[in-house]
Amino acid sequence: LNDTETNGRDVLHPGKATVPKTEIREKLAKMYKTIPDVMFVFGFRTHFGGGKTTGFGMIYDSLGYAKKNEPKHRLARHGLYEKKKTSGKQRRERKNRMKKVRATPKANVGADKQQIEKHLFLKIARTLRKHSWNFTAFLSSAAPIISQFGQ
Repeated sequence: LNDTETNGRDVLHPGKATVPKTEIREKLAKMYKTIPDVMFVFGFRTHFGGGKTTGFGMIYDSLGYAKKNEPKHRLARHGLYEKKKTSGKQRRERKNRMKKVRATPKANVGADKQQIEKHLFLKIARTLRKHSWNFTAFLSSAAPIISQFGQ
């Protein structure tokens, strides 16, 4: 990745408990002359006896590039991603409905009609591409469907 710098970090903190990640991000931002928002630090482990912590850091050139490439759980820690909240009962009911369906339709359980149509369209497109059939002719005939999905 050209827009990313990955590196392992040793943080020395003698006589002090583990340093917060926000503090580490701020120090690294000063070192690399950037803003803390594009820095993602994770995987820190304090060594036995204290005084030293080791972890990883990712530094991105832009926030947009970071949003595109970072996993959602790390974005959520920074407040850049909000997970859809569903109740436990809804998740359980969906899981149990999925048990009653075989193979591909599992993706369609609990989905609305547009999502199902999009899923089927993409499946057809993959099949055409795989068998190298006339993909462009298919796309031109399917243009009204594609415009619905914003692709």
